[in-house]
Amino acid sequence: WVQAAMRGLRVIEIPVPLIYLDLARSFGGALDEAEKRLQYYNDVIDRSVMAMKSRGFKLPEQSACRGLPQ
Repeated sequence: WVQAAMRGLRVIEIPVPLIYLDLARSFGGALDEAEKRLQYYNDVIDRSVMAMKSRGFKLPEQSACRGLPQ
């Protein structure tokens, strides 16, 4: 999504049936802890933004999410 937004594209998500049917599903290791999993996801986003900026792309000035506040 980061790369798409920074290239001026929009991502449209299509709902699908729940893929994690087992609510006790394990993500493995530290990712089983919600806070650490969120931190990991945020780190991935931050690295993607930095990589795109190093290639000369900029974050969009407006939200890339249609209908959602910034």
